[in-house]
Amino acid sequence: MKIDFYLRFYTQPGQSIWLSGNWTSLGEDDPKKCLPLEYVNGEFWHASLEFETFPADPLVYHYILKSADGALTEEGGNDRRLDPQKRGITEVQLIDTWNYAGEFENVFYTSPFR
Repeated sequence: MKIDFYLRFYTQPGQSIWLSGNWTSLGEDDPKKCLPLEYVNGEFWHASLEFETFPADPLVYHYILKSADGALTEEGGNDRRLDPQKRGITEVQLIDTWNYAGEFENVFYTSPFR
């Protein structure tokens, strides 16, 4: 069983993209233990996870941009969620786009709107 993550995001030289989530293979939400994505081309980054069986808990995940100097920038908005158990599937391909925290739509995710 496999999950492929594709993130559409343009980066500068020296930057990298990492995947953080609640599963052990994604560092259990610890940015120091998250999974690095591989550079595909000027527009996409990719990572794969393979399992004998999908974990019982739904996956809650987000992307992190690491700059050349080591600074971390987490994407804005709510975390993404996937529950492959409910779909009875063996392979998932996720094609995501970076959620820039500065987008005006993200104001609705701030504490005054909760």
